[in-house]
Amino acid sequence: MSIDSSTPDRSYSAAGDGYFESRDGGDTWQRFEEGLRHRYLWSIAVDTADANKIVLSAASSAQHSHFEPAESYLYRRTADSPWQQLYDGLPAPTGRHSAVLAADPNESGTFFAAWECDLFHSANGGASWRRLDVPWPEDCRLIELCALVVAQTD
Repeated sequence: MSIDSSTPDRSYSAAGDGYFESRDGGDTWQRFEEGLRHRYLWSIAVDTADANKIVLSAASSAQHSHFEPAESYLYRRTADSPWQQLYDGLPAPTGRHSAVLAADPNESGTFFAAWECDLFHSANGGASWRRLDVPWPEDCRLIELCALVVAQTD
């Protein structure tokens, strides 16, 4: 679940039963799933400067999200457009558990996605991605991530 701090009445839910959005403080919820081929959702990130720019991770089922055979897909939505599956710069969806996502709180349109021992970055609202060269310990064995934090360092 996510909220938009600039629009406190707006809430987002990406869950095992699909994507929902509330624009009235949670009193009512609507499904916005046009374009989503994979509806078991795991993680969501909302652009801090544009409440209509959303990225989420998905799989075809809980089994495929968290166990073998694993698969992970990323989607994005802007304004009231349908969801678009993302490919540019991302690894193949098979063999990966569902990604954990985060939006950069200081850079509009900047998102991060983490799988196992890989971290990807998008500076254009999720349209394209690049793998970041993170020096993970050699014996690092991450199977499934549950959280991702973006912080500014000086």
